[in-house]
Amino acid sequence: MKKVLFVCVHNSGRSQMAEAFFNQMTKGKAKGISAGTDPAPTVDPTVVEVMKEAGIDLSRNVPTQVNPCLLHHFDHCWVNCRSRCGSGRERHNFPFGKLIKERLSHLAA
Repeated sequence: MKKVLFVCVHNSGRSQMAEAFFNQMTKGKAKGISAGTDPAPTVDPTVVEVMKEAGIDLSRNVPTQVNPCLLHHFDHCWVNCRSRCGSGRERHNFPFGKLIKERLSHLAA
């Protein structure tokens, strides 16, 4: 089974939504997981409410920390927060960037 990792800074919004929609759309044929570089304590309540309206329950989800070991278990990794991770005053130290770029290089070709 193919596995996809969705990463953003806090793993409290976009990456949680991406994981949930991916898993719903692939119907068990692939598995999505999400993680963050600087995880929040909880998933954003607005995201939980919006996803509930879409028929997806995120109320029990907990933001997860991304780490190098985690990256090696996935076929693809999508970084959902480029503008927040890589520029401006909210820049975060993302030490796994090179590894992710290497894992995604075949997709850009």
